[in-house]
Amino acid sequence: MIKIYADTSVFGGCFDTEFREWSEKLIKEFKVGLKVLVLSDLTLHRNSHSQQGRYSGELEF
Repeated sequence: MIKIYADTSVFGGCFDTEFREWSEKLIKEFKVGLKVLVLSDLTLHRNSHSQQGRYSGELEF
């Protein structure tokens, strides 16, 4: 199985019209188990403490 490191830009892409299609496709592949998501502690921290709360809870796996 392919392991993919994703940083905050992948999650931010879900909220950007230019990258939404690709970010959402990748996240769906993580959810169904086609790929394994690898995150750093820093990425987890940034997503869970985003100023606008855009990522926290919206991209649950």
